[in-house]
Amino acid sequence: MNEDRRRLPARGDIAAVHLRGKVAAERFVAGRGFHVSVGWVPLLRAPDAAAPIDTELLFGETFHAYEVRNGWAWGQAESDGYVGYVREDALMAPAAA
Repeated sequence: MNEDRRRLPARGDIAAVHLRGKVAAERFVAGRGFHVSVGWVPLLRAPDAAAPIDTELLFGETFHAYEVRNGWAWGQAESDGYVGYVREDALMAPAAA
């Protein structure tokens, strides 16, 4: 699979469930949708505030998190498909219908 790493929700240890059979990963997960709860937040290449920024998410945008750990969420932005890390405190679960 020759995809842009910025848009492929897969790492060696975890990948999106829809990629099962297409990429190698220790486990595949469905993920969970969140909304950005701050004005804007950078989507980073690593779980580190000093990591390079690939894109930014704006208030209300949807972020699909495949892993949330140690204050960071790793997942994919719905708007442009970019994959990376977002601060966990910048996200909120959508309101129940």
